[in-house]
This record gives sequence, structure tokens and C-alpha cells, in this order.
Amino acid sequence: MIKAKILPISRLHNFKEFDQHQAVYELTEHKSGLNGFISIHSTANSGIAIGGTRYFVYASEDDAIRDALNLSRAMTYKCAITGINLGGGKAVLMAGGKGKSPVMMDSYARAVNSLNGLFRTGEDVGINESDVIKMGEVSKYILGLPGAGGDPSPWAALSVFRSIEAALEKVFDSEVVNGRTFAVKGVGKVGAELVRLLYDCGGEITIADIDSNRTTELSKKYPGVKIALPEDIHKMNVDLYAPCAMGGEFNVETANELNCKIVCGSANNQLAYKGIGKLMYNRGIIYVPDYLANAGGLINVADELDTGGYNNGRVKNNVLGIRDIVKRVLVNSTKEGRPTNEISDKFAEDLLKARMK
Repeated sequence: MIKAKILPISRLHNFKEFDQHQAVYELTEHKSGLNGFISIHSTANSGIAIGGTRYFVYASEDDAIRDALNLSRAMTYKCAITGINLGGGKAVLMAGGKGKSPVMMDSYARAVNSLNGLFRTGEDVGINESDVIKMGEVSKYILGLPGAGGDPSPWAALSVFRSIEAALEKVFDSEVVNGRTFAVKGVGKVGAELVRLLYDCGGEITIADIDSNRTTELSKKYPGVKIALPEDIHKMNVDLYAPCAMGGEFNVETANELNCKIVCGSANNQLAYKGIGKLMYNRGIIYVPDYLANAGGLINVADELDTGGYNNGRVKNNVLGIRDIVKRVLVNSTKEGRPTNEISDKFAEDLLKARMK
């Protein structure tokens, strides 16, 4: 039986992304082609770390570990700031070789089982519903199955939308979407749902994606939606730019190329490093921290672990409440004269400290 093998702490210290993570486990099985890592940032006194499983092409194992470290830390902060009494984890599976298959998903689920409930996981980039169902046949630690929380994407899109409303109110003294201009990069499941929400409220939208079939389909579905190139869309003169593709988009160059008033999207780890938040702040751009904006997906799947079982109404209320948390972050950013990512991190860290007492 495949088991998750813990990486020595001495190796983790070589990564600047290491933030006193609790553990990182290596997953390798040649028969199925499984090769990846599970990063446990924290269990926050709950005994459980929660986070999705990502299947992605990484240039090296070190790149995969870096992604896992960053993503699991963000999950801890996401749990804390939304009041979820769990810690953060993340799994990354390296695409390539034999490709993704039911056999690989079976092996991966057995590796999750070897952690005895420490890690609860579900869908993320590169993992679809059929993969989750396959994993759920093998492991009781899989979340987001049909009939339970299900696909977290619509909830992630809704929390981004609510965050957008809070940011619009901050900048324009009105949360009304109608007539505002939006650029959305990445129209996969979350991005496409966000486009629908904005379109239904009268937003003027431009989209971009590396998959031209996605943009063509959406522009036909929603007349008036325009298409831009993925490499240029962040430069557009719009009210709000929504990064909903992969993370790490904003470095010094791309942050300086922004021509919007607000940045708020579903992509994880949007800032190449924390100082980019300060750069945006100095440029007068409102940045809604990614792990706050996209927290709806987590809220949905984490609700499955409630002692009373999954409750759709409770999930909806909690996701709608994201707007108030974003408002607090934006207000305190103005009051303290500090970037929003610093304010949000401080909120999360204070909540974590209180929980750990």
C-alpha cells in the first residue's frame, strides 16, 4: 500500500516559502505514475488540515514543493479569517509521464488515507468531478462529492462577486455593478461563473483565457462580452481587473502595467511576493487579498465537516458574509495607511493566535 513519506525538515529550510509548516509529504508510485506532495501548513489545534488537490505541469519537484508550501499557508489564513476552525493544507500532483488516470486517483486517495484523517481534500486546478468521485470510492477524507458539498467553484465565484461589491462601494460609494467595466482573465469554472454574475448585473466585461474555445463560447453565450489577449488584458483601462487563472501574476512589471482601480479575483497566490501589495497600494489600486476573495469554495467544502452535516443555507449565509470581512480589511487599510494584504494577514494571524491559546 502506498504511503505518504515525510520530507526531512532540512530540505524544507532551503525554500523561502517555508513558514514553519507542520510537514510536507512526498507521494511516489511508479505503477500509477503518481508523483506529488502534500503540504500541511497547520492544523490550528483541530487535528485537521484542509485544502484542494492540484494536478499541474511543474518544471521540477522544487517548483511543485514551492507551490504546495504557498498554497497550504494561504489555506491556513483563509480558514482563520473566515472563522473555520481548521488548518491549511494542499496537495500538488505533477502532471506528465503516464498522465492522469483513475488508477492514479486511486493511488493518491490511498496515500491520503495513510495520513489517517490529517488531510481533507477535494477539487482544485486540474482535478474534476470524476476524479473526486474516484477518490471518494477509496477514501472517506474526500470533500466536494456530489450529494454533499459538490463542486466548490460556484461558491468561490460568489465570494469573489461579494468581494467585488465591497471594493466597488469603497472606490465608488456604490456597490452597483451595472455600467462598471471589468476584465476577467481565466474563464474556467470559477471565472466563467463570475462572468455570469457580473453580466447578469449589467457589467461591461472583457475576458481572456489561454483556451480560445472558452472565450469564444462565453462571448456567444453573453452577447456584448469582448475578448482580449491573455498577455494584455491586465493592462486594460477598466474599473476592476479579476485574475482568475493561475497564481503569481503580479510582479513589479505587471503590477506597474495595471490600469484599473481594483484588483479582485479567484486566482491563488496572485502576488509574486508581499511587497507587490505595497506597490499596488502606493499606486492607489485597491487589492482584495486572494485568499479572502476566493474563500467561498473552502466555506462550502468545510461545511461538510460540521457535526450536523452539510447545510446549504448556512454555506450561502457564510459566503455572502465575505463582503463584510472585505469591508473591514479595506476600512482598516485606509485607517492605518497600510496595504490590504498586510491588514488581512494581520487579521488572520491574530485569529490564529487566539485559537492556539
